[in-house]
Parts: sequence; structure tokens; C-alpha cells
Amino acid sequence: MRFYLKDWASSYYRFENGDGTQYTIHITTCENGGYYVIVNDSALYLGFDSLDYNGMYEVRHLCGRENIYTKRAVQQILQFHFEKRMVSQDETDE
Repeated sequence: MRFYLKDWASSYYRFENGDGTQYTIHITTCENGGYYVIVNDSALYLGFDSLDYNGMYEVRHLCGRENIYTKRAVQQILQFHFEKRMVSQDETDE
């Protein structure tokens, strides 16, 4: 049995983006690379900490409901997660 545990390995967010839609998002690491992003308990995405050709974080829809607005919201929360939360967490680890 293997365990991979980091304090920041699992994150939970509730937020409302610019169009007023509310999201509940869980982010956890994927053993094979990337991060599972569960949206409103109804969709699963695989996110990566690399930027795509549009300068947004790369996101792939895996299952559940899919629409462009939810994908954009996932990219927004991944931007916050990687650029704000992960940086501040790394600073506290030192």
C-alpha cells in the first residue's frame, strides 16, 4: 500500500464567478499526473499546471455534465489554486 500525502494535496473551494454561477470545487492530485477537479458533484475534469495556447490552464473533461462556462470556471479556480494558494503554501513550508 502506498500513501502520498501533502497538506495542499486536496483543496475545497466554493466560489462565484463573474456571471453569478456558484461552484463547489474539489481539487486533488491524480497519481498519474495532473489534478482531478470535481465540480458541483456532477462533473469531473483533469487539470494540469501547464498553460495551453490561450494562456489558460489546460483542462480535460472526463465525465459528467460539460459546458464551456464550467470549463472556464475550472480554469479560473486552477489559476487561483496554482498561482496564489500553492505559492503561499510553499512559502509556509520553508
